Amino acid sequence: MNYKVKFREEAQRDLFKAYSWYEDQKKGLGDEFTSEVENTTEYLKTNPEAFQLKRKGFREIGLKKFPYVMIYRLTGTLVLIFAIFHTHLNPNKKPSA
Repeated sequence: MNYKVKFREEAQRDLFKAYSWYEDQKKGLGDEFTSEVENTTEYLKTNPEAFQLKRKGFREIGLKKFPYVMIYRLTGTLVLIFAIFHTHLNPNKKPSA
């Protein structure tokens, strides 16, 4: 089954912020980050239940090459991305719905 993936506005802001930071560090690195998010999104389309439930019904999938997790919730056939969170930040600052 293929699921639809949608990014909430907050997650889109997280993506842009991380992209901009990486691009400032090295030209092209922001594009690599975006590509990694796209690859992870494609994986979620077919395997959203592969990751255990965390607090309040959220799940997390880590990016392979960057220290980020995508925080999402599965609702029917929709994977809703709530945040793209840097894993070195205080875990108490992780967003929750």
